Amino acid sequence: MKDNYYKILGVPRNAKPTTIKQAYKRAVLRNHPDLHPNDEKKQENMKIINEAYSVLGNPKRRAEYDGGIQSFENFTFNPYKNLAYMLLAWAEFWFKYTVEINKLYLSIISLKRP
Repeated sequence: MKDNYYKILGVPRNAKPTTIKQAYKRAVLRNHPDLHPNDEKKQENMKIINEAYSVLGNPKRRAEYDGGIQSFENFTFNPYKNLAYMLLAWAEFWFKYTVEINKLYLSIISLKRP
């Protein structure tokens, strides 16, 4: 998610589909490559506007996009929780592979030299 599609189209987050469509049409008129043939910036803007409308114009993709925004906005960094996850992962690794390492060590020790 590179850009805020609502900001690109200039609509609020609770905008109705008709409002989004109207904003899209206004943005297309401002940035259409046929109206501005020599302006590369307008052509790039047009690609971004089309991408924004393809997401916000489709109810399913819009819901997925909104869910991603909300989960990112509600994200809080908790160093103790992250440390706990790291310790649990380390402990899981340790207990999982200690048995394997012990078996390997014992098999090496039990080998007889010729």
